[in-house]
Amino acid sequence: MMFKRTRWFTSGAVLAALAISGGAMWASARRQRAAELEAENVRLVEKQEALARRNRELALEAERLKRERAQLAEVIERLDVERRVAEIEVLQQHKNAQGDIQTILRFTEFDRNAKPLEPLVFGVPSDTPHFDALVIKFDRDYVKRGDQLRGHSLALFRRVYGDTQPPNSGYWIGKRAGVPDVYRVADQPSDFELKLWDEFWTYASDPEKSAEAGVRIAQGEAVYTPMKPGETWRLTLDADGGLNLKKTSPETDSRRLAQVKQAQLSAPSPLEKGDDVR
Repeated sequence: MMFKRTRWFTSGAVLAALAISGGAMWASARRQRAAELEAENVRLVEKQEALARRNRELALEAERLKRERAQLAEVIERLDVERRVAEIEVLQQHKNAQGDIQTILRFTEFDRNAKPLEPLVFGVPSDTPHFDALVIKFDRDYVKRGDQLRGHSLALFRRVYGDTQPPNSGYWIGKRAGVPDVYRVADQPSDFELKLWDEFWTYASDPEKSAEAGVRIAQGEAVYTPMKPGETWRLTLDADGGLNLKKTSPETDSRRLAQVKQAQLSAPSPLEKGDDVR
């Protein structure tokens, strides 16, 4: 009987020990699993935060690219832009006593705000007038940035002459004295603006001086083409280029031709000796 009690007690102790041991193992496994889940949760949170940062970076990158595309489009637009600087109306064509053609035209310049200036009327030998100008082209970086003064090429018209006429016997368009009104940025021009025109040919021949002023090209340009009565032509200037001579639409020419018949012409004034025709 005593033996049975002892065996029962021993068995109970073993079972209790096993139960305690199993419970401890289960608790340990549970703690380990909880720790693993917590670690996994930390990794997921970190991953989520990393994704959020990446999304913000991508959003910022997308915004930057959007701004750069807009800036690039603006630069391209500035580089491609043409500014109307003058309009030419062909009022008449007739032959003189020697049988030579003379073309009567009205020349109208436009200021920086596209406002027409006082027109000039010329009688030009031949049917192919030449329009002579001093042209300043600035470094393209200024054009890209839209610089107030150097963001667009400048042209100062000097004279108009016919195809059969020596240039130095042509008709004066405008004398170069100070800064032309058509290009003034302010009522009182700066020293830089004055130097642009006063030292034009120095910029043309002195690379260091032209680079210092941001001048890429300084040169004389002349454009010309055969013209007929009733036609209207436009002189334009590229933002980073030179002069262009373009004919307007036939509808505009038709309206102009009707006006030509009523036009009051004034006599042209040839260049006088001593005039500055540099």
